[in-house]
Amino acid sequence: IIATAGIGPSYFAEASFLVLATVATFSLRVSQTGGRVHIPMWQGVREGYEYVRRDPVLTRLVLLNMVPSVLIYPYVSLMPAFAESVLHTGSIGYGVLLSGVGFGSIPGGLIIAGMARNKGLIMSIAALAYMGLVACFAASIWFPISFTILIFAGVGWSMMAILNQILLQLHIADDAMRGRVMTFYTMSNGLTPFGNLGMGIAADYAGVQTAVAAFALAGFVLAGYLGLGSRRIREL
Repeated sequence: IIATAGIGPSYFAEASFLVLATVATFSLRVSQTGGRVHIPMWQGVREGYEYVRRDPVLTRLVLLNMVPSVLIYPYVSLMPAFAESVLHTGSIGYGVLLSGVGFGSIPGGLIIAGMARNKGLIMSIAALAYMGLVACFAASIWFPISFTILIFAGVGWSMMAILNQILLQLHIADDAMRGRVMTFYTMSNGLTPFGNLGMGIAADYAGVQTAVAAFALAGFVLAGYLGLGSRRIREL
């Protein structure tokens, strides 16, 4: 859209899809299965934190969700620099790069749909594959290879993200705490802007390729410790 109509229309197109998503959300009819619980917001966050803190498995699952939010997802904000300075492609190539992970998430989701066992082990391996492939993307200087890497990274990302939330939901024993735990879990996504800041500062000093590779490798190490490094996670 940017290549044919300019930047402005691309934002209008995105806004139109967000409107459609909003309409679809309003059309949902959710049945109430239990009594409503009214508690102050910060009390709910604190109780969710305490519930997670007391359970080592939940703690690792939540931290594993935080790792890419801080160390991996910020690479997307630097994609224009990769498209222009590293891969020397225009707006169409930039859009293609952004779609790579999305293409990969489709087969990743289909694989999850037929999975019955070893979810913890596969989630851990998928997390390592995703973060390792992002590091490989940072090192690539050839557009076809970069796009291919992002597709496979999308497979790993979707399997990691979906299995992480499935295992978290299955491991919450107290249904009354489910909403509070999920609130605390979802708040980790708000850490991405801080990762953007850190990765941007690193890119300013060391270059975008070095910054993204270093952050991705750091995430790789942490994911290995939190996932494969735990027997309880591997056995989920």
